[in-house]
Amino acid sequence: MAISDTIYLFILFCLWLSNYRNILHRPIICQLTLYLTYVCNFISAYYTVSFTAQRLFAVVKPFRVSHVLSWYRSRCLALLIILIACLIYSYLPFLIGIVNGRCYSLEHLRWINEFMDIVDCIIVFLIPYIVIIVMNTIILISLRRMKQTEHEFLFQNHSHLNKIREITRRNASRKMTKLLLTVSTSYFIICAPYACIHTWRLLYGDEKFQTKLIRQLEYYFHLIYQISFAINFYIYILFDSKFRRELKRFFMKCKRHIHHYFRRRSSYEHEDSNIQNNSSTFEHFQLMGRTSPCTTLTTSGFTFGYKCKQNKTFSSGS
Repeated sequence: MAISDTIYLFILFCLWLSNYRNILHRPIICQLTLYLTYVCNFISAYYTVSFTAQRLFAVVKPFRVSHVLSWYRSRCLALLIILIACLIYSYLPFLIGIVNGRCYSLEHLRWINEFMDIVDCIIVFLIPYIVIIVMNTIILISLRRMKQTEHEFLFQNHSHLNKIREITRRNASRKMTKLLLTVSTSYFIICAPYACIHTWRLLYGDEKFQTKLIRQLEYYFHLIYQISFAINFYIYILFDSKFRRELKRFFMKCKRHIHHYFRRRSSYEHEDSNIQNNSSTFEHFQLMGRTSPCTTLTTSGFTFGYKCKQNKTFSSGS
């Protein structure tokens, strides 16, 4: 879900750049970006439905969670949602093209695109919203019952250690349930206004319903809808202490890597400067050897000393 949200936000960034430089309004890039946009919308909606359903099962059947909701099955479910999204919107690149320099639906196929937009609203908005509302209602009722059973469990004749373990497990499960409940509810609240007005405009496509107010409302609600692809990060920061710890650990690790990189870089620069100094010293003594009768003794660029060859002259006395 994080990957699909990031792709959607990156496409929005490229769309903003297109106001200054033509990036998206080109063949192939136009079809690809619109295709990825629809796919990311579908993935975001049904990933929210999937983890809400998984949390519902964890609340209703807490003792069978480890057997039914395994990591392997969750990964298979995620891949299945991606595959379904890619197949459902495989028609889209054939209906989109460059029209008057803009990325738009082809005129002779526009009626197909309008019909498929209505189907898309039903699949991406209507069905997930109904399912999320029903499941969240059941989760809230189950949480209330869990709180009542927790008080009954405390007054039963159990050992103190068993009580502590059960209370700890239930508190952890309740925190996770509240977190995912917040994510799904925020998704519903943020996306619902745009879903309603967009679906209503598609169903009633007459010009008398296409007023300036409706278009302005749809534009602003669409901006709010785009926030849903970035808000989950902040929800996890606010409500999940484990996510905050892992995020802090990640930044500390990045800080250590950056500090280590600059230390190694400074040490390499220091070694290079030493090598350059030694080579310049070596060249200096070689120059001295050429102008004087002294020979320089060097090993691997380091100067140890020199010896002189002096010419002795003898004169005979008379």
